[in-house]
Formats: sequence, C-alpha cells, structure tokens
Amino acid sequence: MNTYSLSGDMSITKIKAAVKEEIMERIMAALAEEFTEDSVGMVRGSKKNEIGAVVTTVEVDGEDVPMCVTINVSAKEFTPHVSPKGKHYEPYDFAARRQEYENHQREKQLNAKA
Repeated sequence: MNTYSLSGDMSITKIKAAVKEEIMERIMAALAEEFTEDSVGMVRGSKKNEIGAVVTTVEVDGEDVPMCVTINVSAKEFTPHVSPKGKHYEPYDFAARRQEYENHQREKQLNAKA
C-alpha cells in the first residue's frame, strides 16, 4: 500500500481517490484470480462506478443464469476538516463501526432465538 502525505499537491480528496483506486485494483485482481478475468470488471451501479463480478451460476427452469455481486469501495475521512461549502467532517472511527456491527449481529442472534 502506498503512503500518502497531506500537502498542497495531495489534498484530502486526491488522497481518498488514490487510495480508493489502489484498493479497487487489488480487489479486482483478487476476484479475477478466484473467478476469471473475464468475469470481473467495473460496472455502473446506482449512479456510482462499482466493481462487478460474476461469481457463480444458478439453475433457473433448467437454464444456468449468472449470479453477480457488486462492491462499492468508499474511502473514508481520515482527518477532521470543513469543506469549502462549510460541511464538517470527522475521521471515520473503524473500531467504533466494527463494534456497532458486532453489537448488531449479537442482537440479531438474540432476536432470532426469541
């Protein structure tokens, strides 16, 4: 993974775009290795460019049809700042988001048992 420094030439936006691009390339390479290069590529999603992959087929009425997945990579904020339009941003708290996910999963399991 490349290392970046916030500077006049490398703004928050440029760093996030570069990191996103690098991660997308790595994900696409891993998917292509697992499935085939022809089954992986960039697709247009809900007004966003996403990684798309045909990962298997499903038999429907005697016919095999492709089953696809999409992955939307999003580079998160890494420093507090205010945009030129006055919007305030805080760094993404990975540990807190992970804990929220774990709590949510536990709650789902408890609700499923009830």
